[in-house]
Amino acid sequence: MLLSLLWGCGPRCVDVDETCTPQYEPTFDEVYANTLAPSCALEGCHGSDGGNHGFDLSGTPDEVYATLVEGGAVVPGEPGCGKVVVHIESTGHAQMPPGSPLPDEERCALRTWIADGALR
Repeated sequence: MLLSLLWGCGPRCVDVDETCTPQYEPTFDEVYANTLAPSCALEGCHGSDGGNHGFDLSGTPDEVYATLVEGGAVVPGEPGCGKVVVHIESTGHAQMPPGSPLPDEERCALRTWIADGALR
């Protein structure tokens, strides 16, 4: 139910570059430390203040992993079909983070982690 509310009416999947070069090793721990914690888990974004749309990424790595994978925000093996990648690859009002996209290599690390099965 929550996932359907977060998706809204936007696209369900986006095309992603599968030949990119990741900025860092594409493991969950690296994605958490290098992208999610410093760029997403901020107050007013997806922080402990409840997060946008109730999507809180400010917890422990295990809690954030559960939010992403068990909550359906990423689809293991299908990077373009989870709302996290849909939003980081979007432009305009749906773009995350708002106003300033993550660098290509950083988005690549996140997508590669998901493509490789989104393992913990």
